[in-house]
Amino acid sequence: MTNGLNVLEEFPATLEQRIAELTAANDCLLKEVCDQEDIKPDSGWSTSENAYHLYITEKGIIGMLQKAIQS
Repeated sequence: MTNGLNVLEEFPATLEQRIAELTAANDCLLKEVCDQEDIKPDSGWSTSENAYHLYITEKGIIGMLQKAIQS
């Protein structure tokens, strides 16, 4: 993500490693969004709109996973 770093390059051996990688990816995303929040494109979605869409999508996926785990 930042500086060419792909924090999700290799599948982790443990759940703790996966959570750490996802947290690092989220931190990178938030930094990029903060750096570009004032940029308004002529067409298409802004960085903030893309980040919000990602949030809604992730929230929906988490809800589906929770339901699947409970069944």
